[in-house]
Parts: sequence; C-alpha cells; structure tokens
Amino acid sequence: MSHSKKRAEKNCLNCNAIVADRFCGICGQENIEIKESFWGIVSHFFQDITHYDGKFLSTLKLLLTKPGFLSFEYLRGRRASYLHPIRLYVFTSAFFFLIYFTFYQSDNNKIQINTSAKDLLSELKNTKANLEKTLADSNNTDDKKELAKVLEDIALLEKDSTAKSKLKSVKYRFGILSLKNYETDKESITLSEYDSLQKVLPDSEKDGFIVNKFERQNLFLKEKYNGDGRQILNAIINNFKHRFPQMLFISLPLFALLLKLLYIRRKKYLYVSHIIFSIHLYCAVFIIILISLWISSLATYINHSLASYINTGLILCCFFYLYKAIRYFYEQRRAKTMFKYFLLLLGSSFLMMILFVIFFIFSTFTIK
Repeated sequence: MSHSKKRAEKNCLNCNAIVADRFCGICGQENIEIKESFWGIVSHFFQDITHYDGKFLSTLKLLLTKPGFLSFEYLRGRRASYLHPIRLYVFTSAFFFLIYFTFYQSDNNKIQINTSAKDLLSELKNTKANLEKTLADSNNTDDKKELAKVLEDIALLEKDSTAKSKLKSVKYRFGILSLKNYETDKESITLSEYDSLQKVLPDSEKDGFIVNKFERQNLFLKEKYNGDGRQILNAIINNFKHRFPQMLFISLPLFALLLKLLYIRRKKYLYVSHIIFSIHLYCAVFIIILISLWISSLATYINHSLASYINTGLILCCFFYLYKAIRYFYEQRRAKTMFKYFLLLLGSSFLMMILFVIFFIFSTFTIK
C-alpha cells in the first residue's frame, strides 16, 4: 500500500464502482489522488521490488527445503503468501538458461576423435603414400592440396599428440540416416544431381516424401560442411541445445499426464494439480542443476575429482527430491510411493527418449 493521499470522492477512477475503503472491491485499484510526486513513484517502485523479492526468496527457500510443500499449499488454496507457480517457472527457467548459455556453452560440445594419436599418425602416413602414388601418375590440383594438408597434419601430430582436434585432413564420418544409397565411384552425388535425377525418374520410381526429405538434407549438410562429419554433428548438437528449453517445456504437461495416470484413482487430484506439482519440481531441478554447475566451476580450481563427486551427489539429490515431493504431495504410504516412484522414473525416461529423438531430428532438418 502506498502513502499517497486518499481521494475524498468514493468513485473508482478505473471502473467507476463505489469504493468503501482505500481499495476498490471490483478491480482492486487504490483510490488515491491522481497527481503523484517523484518520491511517491520512487517509493512505490521500491515497495513493489521488495515485496516481490521477499515473496520470491521465501518461496525459493520452501521449494528447496520442503519438497512438495508448495504444491500441497496451492492445492489447499493457500496461495497469496507464495509466488505463483507460472511466474516461478518463467523466472527460474529464464535465469537457468541465461546462465547456462552464457557461461557453460563454450567448446564442450565439440566432437573429439577417439582414435589414438599413434593409429592416427599411421593412417595419415598411409594416406600420404597413396596420394604420392596418385600424383606420380597425374598432376591433380585437388590431390596436391590434400597432400599438403596431410603433411601439415603429420608434422603437427608428431610435435603434439594431443592436437587431434586440430587436424585438417582427418574427417569424422557422420551423416544423417540415408534411406537409399546414391553413391558414385568416389562419394555421394550432389544435391543438384539428386534433384535432377528425381525429376527424370517416372513417378513410380521417385523417392517418397520422407525418403526425399532425408536424402536432400543429408546431401545438403555434406555440401555445406564439405563432408566433415565433425562439423555436421557439432551444428546439429548446437541447434539441439538451443531447442532444449522448448523440449523441456513440452515435456512438462506430458510428465503431468504420467502423474495423472499413476494417481488416476485419487479423484481430488485434477490434471491441473499434477501440472502445478510438475512446475514446482522442474523449478527445483533447474535450481539444483544451477547450484551444481556453480559448485563444479569452483571445485575444478581445487580438485577435479571433487567436482565429479559433487555433481554425482547433486544428481542423487534430484532423485531424492522427487521421491520426497511425491510422498508429501500425494500422501501415500512408503511402499506405494516407492512403487509409483520407479514407474514414474521408467515412464519419464521413455518419454524423454522419444522427445530427444524427435527434437534431434527436428534440429537436423532446421539447419539452413
């Protein structure tokens, strides 16, 4: 409530209803003088901020220390003292992904070559010998360029055996699923050649819609990244990671649906009740993961093994948090809760696997 002067008139300036006290009983607007001082605006601003912060911090504390409590309070109608679940989800998810993509999205997603430096060096020397044999019979410019890259890679690898990711001539073989085999003597046909081939074929021999889409995108990615599978896979993973928030958002109502099926005999729990529980659960997991990332970042400066122990411990905390939350919220005996807990883990794992495949395919086909 502000400290502005109360109007003498009893009509609400917003909805014109009769105001019995300081606030309108219809729209909730405060019945104060229209003219407001600069300090009045400033004090109003700080009151709103501190009120929001106080409610947010108390909600956050209860969210982390009492699994299932906020959802239970919401179900009982006690809502004014806590931040609304939707606002809580919007804030925590936005903050989580902002921090993650800003500070933890460096070069960790680059595909590493698993072949040992010794085997890789041997492979490069064989490639060098084959190219030199080919150049003895012809004077191909492309082969010359390829030989120069191989020689450069051999020198780099002999100097530094850990420089496998910097090699220019080694291509990581990767491509999306090819449903037909369009190969020439050297490598796959180009996208334009594929389109031309499809145009001249009779309708009965043309690729269907799905096969056509897969083949075209496969050839497009090979041309875009010069057949380098590492670059193709990195591009897909980067695209997928930026769509990960969408995947989580879609998974939330589906996770709530699993809860609805598990507790279908508990009539007092509507689908919306499971949605509220899922929102609070997701918010808690976001915060726990964020704490894990921060602690890991600090621990790596002291001891790398300590960071892995902390990560493992916080992952286990997420599983324990889920168990405590469903035990508190759904108020069932320990044996029943454990049984449904494992069913929920199984069902949610299957659900996330399906969503992962769908979004990975979608990420592949949206690279332009």
